[in-house]
Amino acid sequence: MKKIVLMLSLIGAMTWANAQSGEKELRNAYSHYGNGYYDKALRSIKSALQFEDTKNEAKTWLYYGNIALQISNSNNDYYKKMLPNAEMEAYNAYMQALTLDPNVNVPNMKPQTPKQGLVFVSNMLYQKAYTMLTQQNMDSAVIVAEMARKANGNVNTVFMYGFAAFHAKQYDITKKEFAILMKNKYKGQGVLPYRLLATVYQLDKDTAKTLQVVEETLKMFEGDSNYYVFASTAAIAYSWAGLEDKATEIMEDALNKNPNDITMLVNYGSSLIEHHKYDEAEKYLQRAIELEPNSYEVNYNMGSCYFNQYADMSKGLGDIDDDNEYDRLKNASEEVLKKSKPFLEKAQAINGNDYNTLYMLRQVYTRTNEYDKLNEINAKMKELKENN
Repeated sequence: MKKIVLMLSLIGAMTWANAQSGEKELRNAYSHYGNGYYDKALRSIKSALQFEDTKNEAKTWLYYGNIALQISNSNNDYYKKMLPNAEMEAYNAYMQALTLDPNVNVPNMKPQTPKQGLVFVSNMLYQKAYTMLTQQNMDSAVIVAEMARKANGNVNTVFMYGFAAFHAKQYDITKKEFAILMKNKYKGQGVLPYRLLATVYQLDKDTAKTLQVVEETLKMFEGDSNYYVFASTAAIAYSWAGLEDKATEIMEDALNKNPNDITMLVNYGSSLIEHHKYDEAEKYLQRAIELEPNSYEVNYNMGSCYFNQYADMSKGLGDIDDDNEYDRLKNASEEVLKKSKPFLEKAQAINGNDYNTLYMLRQVYTRTNEYDKLNEINAKMKELKENN
């Protein structure tokens, strides 16, 4: 009988020990965290997440979030390898803690609450999303930017979410997020979000919304230097909407205030090319050439203006039955193409590795029967293609 009682006592002791082991790991995690031993803290908190008595506790997830936050902040490669994407782990842990108990609080720990931790995590996710954009990882950037937005919905994360979505061509998100910025009269990124927002509505062929964005942006930045930065975007939108007089008025006003603004001239000229308004584009790009005759961007865009005009003129040649009319238009288009030559050659001399410049020059030399130059261009393009 004594043996049975002793056996039951041992079983009871083992059951009690197992029931307490989650709390023990949680205490260990807290102690290691406080002493800066984040590797040991991580092992302990992961162990605590395996036990029934601690895995569904908000406090456990808050600890995990704090440990992951510190690892993300650390320069220790060993810690980083233990927990890749630590900022995302922290985000998920804090969110889980809030789901389990919105009021969880550990007074002696920093951060004390998941919401405080999410503010720090949000900044990290913002930077991570930006890095992903620079690496052309657009869709992942949107996912991370959304996490930053949910972690701390301030105007900066709203901007990043909309900005990443624009580059991933998720335009519905861009429209929603940038509308919030406009409502709050956000100026932290200058006119950039509103320029992109106007572009999105133009892509939707929504004239009313495009002009609404333009008018509200001009009003928001009135008296600010950014007003004139936005002038080319506004002029493009007005021209696109058929309001040529307003387009010319705002562009000329901006240039009167900033007569040497090459960027404004080139941006506006480039956009006019995209809208097949070659005569207008030529006028503004010529002003840019006079200011900066040795600029790659200016020469490239001027060459592109003539090249694209030639391409448009050539499209309809196959539909012309009259031989005389065909010859007249063909000759006229090739004269336009020849105009592009000196500008494209100068652009290529400045930046010899731009594929688009080489492509246009190849068409020029083919039409002008300059076979030596054509062979050089073909060799250069082949080399670039092989290296890439």
